[in-house]
Amino acid sequence: MGYFKIILQKYFELLFWVFALLILFFADMHKESTLCFFHWVGFDWCPGDGIGHSIQSALHFQFVKSLNEHPLGIAAVMIIFNRVKNLIFP
Repeated sequence: MGYFKIILQKYFELLFWVFALLILFFADMHKESTLCFFHWVGFDWCPGDGIGHSIQSALHFQFVKSLNEHPLGIAAVMIIFNRVKNLIFP
């Protein structure tokens, strides 16, 4: 158990980003569920509305759809991929 804890501490951020991208890649975005705090407390508008959909579209190489859903989705994917690369090859 100690070895697993050491590995998790050392690679937590890398595992987090890889799993986040995998979840977004395979998620069913047709459901009406949301993780948005603003929607949970009753606001109708959120600056991040559509970013998850946009990231998923970018991961599926649907760049026009990605831009229509949120203008920063493609940039977010590139930043996350760059971070993952830097974590693997410091």
